[in-house]
Amino acid sequence: TLRFNFYPKQDNPVIASVDSNSRQALSCEEHCDGSIFTFLYQYKIGGLHVEMPDGT
Repeated sequence: TLRFNFYPKQDNPVIASVDSNSRQALSCEEHCDGSIFTFLYQYKIGGLHVEMPDGT
């Protein structure tokens, strides 16, 4: 099964990062991916945070 996720624009986002080219705020609510593999394409935008099962 192939599944695509879409994260719509938020009205009042918590700022996770700022794109240095467009100066646009980037964010995504905290969530868990329910699949075995997650392929993430960030296109030169950092800010991905990963939490391990032990909370670190």
